[in-house]
Amino acid sequence: MKTNSIVVISLIFLGIACAPDKINTEDDVKAITEVSEQIVNAWNEGDYQAFIGFLDANASVMPPAAHSIKGIEALKSIYSESFNAFTFSVTESISEINVFGDYGYVMANWVGSSTRIGGESIDFNNKMIAIYKKQPDGRWLVYRNIFNSNDDTRKEKSAELSD
Repeated sequence: MKTNSIVVISLIFLGIACAPDKINTEDDVKAITEVSEQIVNAWNEGDYQAFIGFLDANASVMPPAAHSIKGIEALKSIYSESFNAFTFSVTESISEINVFGDYGYVMANWVGSSTRIGGESIDFNNKMIAIYKKQPDGRWLVYRNIFNSNDDTRKEKSAELSD
């Protein structure tokens, strides 16, 4: 009987020790929501510096039909080109936010348009998942991001090209 009690107590302590520090605290969900809103504002205002400030130094982005972009320097190069060549009008609809310790994720849709400076506008309707990482100073920054189009017409165009 004593052995069973020790095993049960050990399992309880093991479960407590392995559990994340916090799950979905209101403060963390609110902080991630605010960062996500500020990222959208940076895109809409063409504020490259503000946007880059929301990326973790080891951030990676997985764009559709392209290689992953890894690290802040590579991301700065890619996004600098985008912010210099286009203006953006973005609306974000967050469908889910969850936090697990020092990591959280956002599932959302980004709908809007990008307009080449001096050129035509291209509409987009994208889905994305962003993983946020809590920094030692308490800020939440984007650590990983993957996105793709919700637009089925792109599939049709791809099928036409492959025929």
